[in-house]
Amino acid sequence: MVVTAEPANPKAGQNVTFTVDITARSLSIVSTLQTAGDGGTPTLVDGAFGCTAFGYPPGHGPWDLPSPVTTHVTHKYGYAYAAPGAYVARFADRGSTCRVEGPPPFPGDGEGSVTVTVTT
Repeated sequence: MVVTAEPANPKAGQNVTFTVDITARSLSIVSTLQTAGDGGTPTLVDGAFGCTAFGYPPGHGPWDLPSPVTTHVTHKYGYAYAAPGAYVARFADRGSTCRVEGPPPFPGDGEGSVTVTVTT
């Protein structure tokens, strides 16, 4: 996971756009955790979550292990810091194979962060 912030040095009250690029060995990215570092939560402004493909067989009984599938998604989040300071914005994701039962055969969890220095 790669996380960037634009601008990296905003003024207090200025909107920051976080771009989160995720590559996972899963068919879909189903959730993320995000924190702005000041107690707030950035808002998703572009990108989608959820199962987009159902390519793996049920997780019970005999079956051949499928080849891993690489998925790449980009999410954009918006946030405005109220006060000057240095904040570490953190993001985490969980990959899924979109199976109803059992864990995915190729877990694709990840996390990343970026430091934002807010000025007056």
